[in-house]
Amino acid sequence: MKIEVQRSDLSVVTRPGYYAIPPSQIIPFSPDDRKLLANFSNMAAHPTLPLSVQMNSFRVRDGYYIVPLSFEIPPAAVQFERKGETQRLHLEVLGVVRAEGEDKILSRLGGNFDVALTAAQYEAIIKDKIFYRQDMSLDAGTYTIDLIVRDRLSGNVVAKREKLVLP
Repeated sequence: MKIEVQRSDLSVVTRPGYYAIPPSQIIPFSPDDRKLLANFSNMAAHPTLPLSVQMNSFRVRDGYYIVPLSFEIPPAAVQFERKGETQRLHLEVLGVVRAEGEDKILSRLGGNFDVALTAAQYEAIIKDKIFYRQDMSLDAGTYTIDLIVRDRLSGNVVAKREKLVLP
């Protein structure tokens, strides 16, 4: 591509190249996220972290839903780190939402969670479960949700694929 201007008082400033981003990569991912996604099948086949996932949909209006995605992890399956008076938990949650049969990622879920717990909070969690919830807003359709959860201290990881049908 060549750009020329006919006015002598103007100049064109461009970069030397252009790289098109495929539609499946419009949602930004870190290099670590990309590694996790590339290894999804292996992690799904060999999980080292127990995980219970739930998705319940609520129709807000015709063709539009709120879908809370939640999961639970037994506290004994993750590693806590004592720092001073607190116990710390380091979880990485990565979820991607795709329309079924498509490669394009519609939404990214999760993030990195570094949680500092007081002694009382730690005792309460140890006797129960670690709980996570994130709400999604979706139109009617059929979706595939890939979810990866990793305990950064122990390295334990799990990957699950869930199908979601919203009539």
